[in-house]
Amino acid sequence: MKKIVVLSVACIFAGSVFAQTQTEEKPPQEGTPSAAIAGIRLANDLVKYGYAHNEALPLIQAAEILLSTPTQESKVTKSDEGNKPETVEKKTTGVSHSPKVLLADAKELAAGNESLLAVIKNAESKLGQASRGRVGGQGYKESRLYANSYELFQAKFWEGDLAEILVVGDGDTDLDLYVYDQNGNLIASDTDYTDDCYVRWVPKWTGVYTLKIINRGRVYNDYELVTN
Repeated sequence: MKKIVVLSVACIFAGSVFAQTQTEEKPPQEGTPSAAIAGIRLANDLVKYGYAHNEALPLIQAAEILLSTPTQESKVTKSDEGNKPETVEKKTTGVSHSPKVLLADAKELAAGNESLLAVIKNAESKLGQASRGRVGGQGYKESRLYANSYELFQAKFWEGDLAEILVVGDGDTDLDLYVYDQNGNLIASDTDYTDDCYVRWVPKWTGVYTLKIINRGRVYNDYELVTN
């Protein structure tokens, strides 16, 4: 019963985030999203809602989702890195996707609320058993992309198997994602006005694909790249 209530609240928060986010219509994508990627996307929505509204519950729920989602160091290889500008604008905003930081921030927001503090304490007990970095889950890589620059990654995907790529930014700039095959053909892209990018397709052949991530903003963006 408790899980059903938590999930319902999470969906409400996620729906609110989607309603407030400026997006553009996206073309249909092949295949069905994996449960792990869907969970990470939901956690990201909760993170941004929690920080935007100074609410502890969404941050707690996001941390619990991330702690329960197996991930491992991504096998993608960075092949080109955008140059760091001579001057880097200081940032006063930006969100964290670290379960440890999320729970610490939630604790500050929940000060005086014994019920929420108890939930946070229980979640903190799982930090030592965190699935992030565990072999066998989705691949993830953390990176910092400077203003008006781009990064290229090389990733191998297999014929007939669903390929998924998720980019989760810190909320400060617009990030765009493009995927090209070995011949330079554009396979998929996500170019809306957020720093949350997601594409999926079913490769017609096994090969190495190029992932291009562009920061359209005036400050750097600390983001996570997640692949299946």
